[in-house]
Amino acid sequence: MNDNRLLLPIANGRETRAALPGLLRPYRIQTIVTVLALLAASAVGLAGPLLLGHIVDLVVDGNGPEAMVTPAALLLLVAAGQGLFTAAGFALLTSLGETVLADLRERVVERALRLPLADIEAAGSGDLASRVGGDVAGIANAVRNVFPTLVGSMLTVVMTLGGLALL
Repeated sequence: MNDNRLLLPIANGRETRAALPGLLRPYRIQTIVTVLALLAASAVGLAGPLLLGHIVDLVVDGNGPEAMVTPAALLLLVAAGQGLFTAAGFALLTSLGETVLADLRERVVERALRLPLADIEAAGSGDLASRVGGDVAGIANAVRNVFPTLVGSMLTVVMTLGGLALL
């Protein structure tokens, strides 16, 4: 086995990040709607602690149970709203990710078909197969599992910091 094989080109992190806007560009509206749904989920979720604080203040001030009906009902609405916006945002994000991933797969195959046969033979068929199969499968896992949670968490942190700044 030859250990001095030429490997096919590998994009670095900067090149990969630079490619993302180009992959998302055809789906601007879907991207904007997805971000808005996730922002709405984060914003609605921030109302929960405020309502809980209001309920605590009502109890400390000696108000009866009837004073807590409205804030408690609002708290239930906030929880339901946050759940709906989160589900919608994650569904939209997964759909967008899968669509972009399909475009990426097509791009990989298109570029692989344009490579000189001598380069593919020098790299070995396993290199090309791992790129088309393994690398894209890793990206698919990130799109389906990691990215939605990461984006939702980042938006919640940003919205929380924004809320704290307004206090």
